[in-house]
Amino acid sequence: MMGRSDVLQVQPGAAVWGGRRVLSQYPGEQEMQYPPLSYLEVTTRLRLEEVEGQVVRVLPMKINANVTCSTIVETLGKRKQLYVALLENVREEVERDVGAVIRSARAQERLKHSPWDCEWDLQRSILEECDKMVETRKALDGSWPLLA
Repeated sequence: MMGRSDVLQVQPGAAVWGGRRVLSQYPGEQEMQYPPLSYLEVTTRLRLEEVEGQVVRVLPMKINANVTCSTIVETLGKRKQLYVALLENVREEVERDVGAVIRSARAQERLKHSPWDCEWDLQRSILEECDKMVETRKALDGSWPLLA
């Protein structure tokens, strides 16, 4: 007994009709190229046909394209943009919170009695470290999410 074959019967729509490619991997065939984000959609139930004594499953489909979806490059770009914006917001919160701590009565009392703390600009060094982190992330290329 012979095995069963499957055939995808594809009907392209006018909106996603691809360009013809003259140079095909297979002699005597022409290939169609479809835009990014194209997908196959089942249109009706599959049917069984007998071809040369063999049962063939035929699955009618059409090609669609989701033109509103973002590409991977666009998605990674948005992700990087959101990540950098988050870091910038965290930096602003650190500046606000560290400034509040330094202006507190407890910190001011300590600064009166500890000359070492007076010479050391804690807030400035923390903010410089935050700025360095933000600038480092901004400078990364498209492979930045893969970095640990």
